[in-house]
Amino acid sequence: MQNTFDKSYKLCSKVQISKLFNKGKRISSGGITIIFLNDKRTFENPFQVMISVPKKKYNKAVERNHIKRLCREGIRKNKLILESHLLNKQKKIAFVLNYTSNELPNHEVIDTKIKLLFQKLINHV
Repeated sequence: MQNTFDKSYKLCSKVQISKLFNKGKRISSGGITIIFLNDKRTFENPFQVMISVPKKKYNKAVERNHIKRLCREGIRKNKLILESHLLNKQKKIAFVLNYTSNELPNHEVIDTKIKLLFQKLINHV
């Protein structure tokens, strides 16, 4: 397990994304919502993620991209928590991380929120 966040961790399947929004379970904390679903597909990593920031709340693409970048970095730093648990349970999940807060975050806030959400996600999986 490396401390990287490469393309194999990104959820790109339109079919899987629509399943997540229709059938997925939700966990939220502090303006971030995770929608997750156990995944039967075979991919190399224990989880795949899509990061979403709504255009209604953040009109400027610069702001949306900045928040997505911060979220990716938070996932990269804390992914070992989730990855080790999923490998022990031999499960694979796909999830959407949706940033819904009204305020622009900094990296410490995002990092602690993602760590907290990963702990909640471990309890639900």
